[in-house]
Amino acid sequence: GPRVDYTKHSYDYPDVAHELFPEGEYPPLRTLGEMFEEWPQDELDNPPNPFQERLIHFDYTDPKQREAAELFRSAELPFKMTNVPEVIAAGEKWTDEYLSTQFGGNTNGLIDNLLSNEKKTVDTKK
Repeated sequence: GPRVDYTKHSYDYPDVAHELFPEGEYPPLRTLGEMFEEWPQDELDNPPNPFQERLIHFDYTDPKQREAAELFRSAELPFKMTNVPEVIAAGEKWTDEYLSTQFGGNTNGLIDNLLSNEKKTVDTKK
């Protein structure tokens, strides 16, 4: 698994905006060189702490923030939405244990069928 548990990492978030920024000011853009200065590519397992988020986060449970998110969506600007009940429910259900009981090792011949079909496709191209 990953060497960094991002759920336990600290983050700095931009302030919530309820209005659009002047054109070209959001999202904040940086060069690849600037990004590597902050987080060198040879240090992938050691992200900056705190990690500086660049995209605005809106809280789905707050009607004013949800309205602001709709404004950003209409303007085709990126953002992140937090506290979405459906996403939280999926995260609670789709645990490693759940996935292993639903998909663990039991492919019902699916892999064999896929490989067989792939071989047939390759054979017919000769």
